[in-house]
Amino acid sequence: MDSLERVVEVAPSLPEAEQQSLEHLLYVLSALGEMAEQMTTNPNPQSSIRAIVRMACGALGIRRAALFLYAPEEGELYSVVGSDEETVRLVVTSDVRRFLWSEGGNLIDRENPHPLLIEFMTGNSELLCDLPEATWLPLSVTRHFLGLLMLGDKLSRAPLSQTERDILILIGRQLAVALHNNQLKTNLMAANKQLGLKVWQLEQLYDVSRGISSSLERDRVATELMQRAVELLGARKGLLLLKDDSGEWCEVLASFGFSLENAVPRDSVNHPWLLASLESEAPRAFVQSELPHDFDATWALSAPIVYQERLLGVLVVFDKEAAEGLEPFSSEEDVPMLANIASLAATAIENARLYELATVDGLTRLFIRRHFEQRLSEELRRSERYGTQASLLIMDIDHFKRFNDTHGHQTGDEVLRWVARTIRHSIRDVDVPGRFGGEELLVLMPETETDGAYIMAERVREAIGAMELPGPAGEPLGVTVSVGVATFPDHGRDATALVESADRALYRSKALGRNRVTLAE
Repeated sequence: MDSLERVVEVAPSLPEAEQQSLEHLLYVLSALGEMAEQMTTNPNPQSSIRAIVRMACGALGIRRAALFLYAPEEGELYSVVGSDEETVRLVVTSDVRRFLWSEGGNLIDRENPHPLLIEFMTGNSELLCDLPEATWLPLSVTRHFLGLLMLGDKLSRAPLSQTERDILILIGRQLAVALHNNQLKTNLMAANKQLGLKVWQLEQLYDVSRGISSSLERDRVATELMQRAVELLGARKGLLLLKDDSGEWCEVLASFGFSLENAVPRDSVNHPWLLASLESEAPRAFVQSELPHDFDATWALSAPIVYQERLLGVLVVFDKEAAEGLEPFSSEEDVPMLANIASLAATAIENARLYELATVDGLTRLFIRRHFEQRLSEELRRSERYGTQASLLIMDIDHFKRFNDTHGHQTGDEVLRWVARTIRHSIRDVDVPGRFGGEELLVLMPETETDGAYIMAERVREAIGAMELPGPAGEPLGVTVSVGVATFPDHGRDATALVESADRALYRSKALGRNRVTLAE
């Protein structure tokens, strides 16, 4: 006779009360097995925890239950089961938390309460009156206090038997393990997400670094940095501003979504938002009320550009775009990303500055003669090798001496700056602008035939003529230029010959009345 037959044979001989108790115990043990299965197979931790609490109530015949989890940052217990309408939060002092942790895995004696339990009940009396109070079971694992399980009376109104109390403690331990595993899983997922974010950020920063290392021209470097910052942070607008040596104004070196000239006026360094950005040692967030009205922005995030403790400027992005509209920038993701881009910007801009000191004219920010001649020779060799054309513009500011004599050299310098800036904004990225000296300016246009060069020269001439440059008394100065155009190899087979051809064409423009473009013969 096997064991099952013996159980079947013996069971009918038990008294009815003992047989019911045995059947109830078997039901409870079966429920414990289902709880264990629920913890291992349910992919949803919150659903699993709720199911375990419901099974415990059903197995022990308990009317209602409430489960509270401990939030150490807030010092509170918050409800996850047993509060249908809204989350209930109970205040837990550090002493009460230590008491509940020490009682973990044991049923709390409510008839002879500990002074700390009285403190907890008194401090949360208004909330506790609506919660189950028959049996409380703190949930702990090793050194971690996890929460509190509150149980009401049994449906039969009978007290819990010792066996039921032991089973409830066992359920509490299973529940504590489930909660702890859920915390470990959540922390692991958060760590993996953070690690993935760091890897992604490093990949993007590497791409940014590789992109800006291909050029030493400050404007191109700034434009690349600005575009990548806007792209990586999902922003709608952006500005990269550099301080001048006096610190009295900022230059808009690159912008996105703004007019380059009008994005920030020269005296805007005195605006509170820009002062705060420049003075901050870390990225700083702004809201709409702190920003200029004409920026039409709701949020902004700025990061100082600092090279070896020297403040160069500030990088600012505006209005993070999301699926449902605009949203603030994230302190977890966006702040470190912008800070890292600003760090790359500091090194790149400083390298570009050093390069400019050796190659760029300080007044006009056009290439100096020596560097321009080097670029011209390189381009002509390349054109000869590949059988392409290259064109050269030489222009002279009409009656430039008159500006100096009439209004002073400061006005003459301002005319040169405006003309040079107009040239830079009118030509292509591949074109090379330069200054030979005085008011004589040049533009090298790779892979450009004579007709294309003439069109470009007319565009530059018209743009300069349309400048609204005021004189010292506010009167318009009316600046014009004369231009000569020569093309390799038609008008010269080396740099010297090409420059001479363009120069002769320039003098013909002057002889014909100035403010015109003339092609070399």
